[in-house]
Amino acid sequence: MGNIVTNSTNSKCTTFNCKRVLKNQPKCKNNDDIRKQLVVYLQNIRSLKNNINELLISLIDKKPDILCPTEHHLREYEISNTRIPTFKLVAK
Repeated sequence: MGNIVTNSTNSKCTTFNCKRVLKNQPKCKNNDDIRKQLVVYLQNIRSLKNNINELLISLIDKKPDILCPTEHHLREYEISNTRIPTFKLVAK
């Protein structure tokens, strides 16, 4: 299990130690060639429309691999039209 670091009362950033996750991943020459951690950022955003700037600012420091905004209050078509650099937004 990962280490959970609470960044504020409404967000959590979880770091998992990872090794070769994919079977077909090429072997690396040294430890610097692979990413050793997977960072998952869970944020209760309480309306993404109203708080997207705050979220974008927090991503600068966190640099997560996976972003999980909860209570975003977006409809499916709004999700497809919302852009967060380096992330693909999906919801079900």
